[in-house]
Amino acid sequence: MKGKVRITAPNALMSTLVAPAIAAVCIEHPELEPELIADDKQLDLLEKRIDLAIRVGHSKDSDAKQRKIGEFKDVLCGLPCVVKDHKLEEARYIANLWQGTVIEHAFIDAQGDIKQFSTNASCVVNSFDTSFALITSGVGIGLVPEFKLIEQDSGLVPVFPEYQLASNPVFALYTFGNQIPLSIKVCLQAIEAKLSQAMV
Repeated sequence: MKGKVRITAPNALMSTLVAPAIAAVCIEHPELEPELIADDKQLDLLEKRIDLAIRVGHSKDSDAKQRKIGEFKDVLCGLPCVVKDHKLEEARYIANLWQGTVIEHAFIDAQGDIKQFSTNASCVVNSFDTSFALITSGVGIGLVPEFKLIEQDSGLVPVFPEYQLASNPVFALYTFGNQIPLSIKVCLQAIEAKLSQAMV
């Protein structure tokens, strides 16, 4: 198996899941030439010549073939000094651009009880890496994927440890219909397996 493969994914998924999965494929298939594009924006597959896009949530405006390959949960978290030593309503909220500035979360516990949390963003960023850097620096609280917390010893703690947010579905998008090239199929299988492992 050889040839070029262009894959895009959000920053958080690329660094933790997609890149390691493709690295394993490259070791097994040294003639594969991947181009990995980490971007929190949803790139146009045809315009950018994307072979495979990994996205969080269903893309309603896309004509590409979409298949759910897994899911993950976000965790609202911060450093202990931010979460425990200050009133929660006074904590700065670090928002990703897609969240907007008016923040509303619905958490649920093991008994099915729901906790609502609303606030306004104090800082808005356009990439997860920037958000993560601010949160781990003690600037405020924000959303971090659960697999990112497991992967790194960041020192972050959940704001509401007894509650969880709803799962985020992860989709693979491609424009090949049912005839997927072998290189794309192998890469997709590797990414799907990596996502499944991260959720165990």
